[in-house]
Amino acid sequence: MLSTPSRAHWLGTDDLGRDVLSRLLYGARLSLGASLMAVAIATLAGLPIGLAAGYLGGAADDAAHARDRRAAGLPRADPRDGDLRRRSAPGS
Repeated sequence: MLSTPSRAHWLGTDDLGRDVLSRLLYGARLSLGASLMAVAIATLAGLPIGLAAGYLGGAADDAAHARDRRAAGLPRADPRDGDLRRRSAPGS
């Protein structure tokens, strides 16, 4: 019993008459929960550091920027071959 999208079923229904949107959201609940948890942890960790660096300035600001520069210099996974290596700047 396939049906096209409607007001009652935004993505329509499958061949058994089940709402596709509700099944999609139910299937994605673990991924959505993990991503929301990662954002919450990053916010709870980064917000105080950023506020302290901005308010105190000087050595605190330098320390926060040094940490960011070190993190940005770490190698990243290349999606083309799965190899860990530094990505060069475009044109270099």
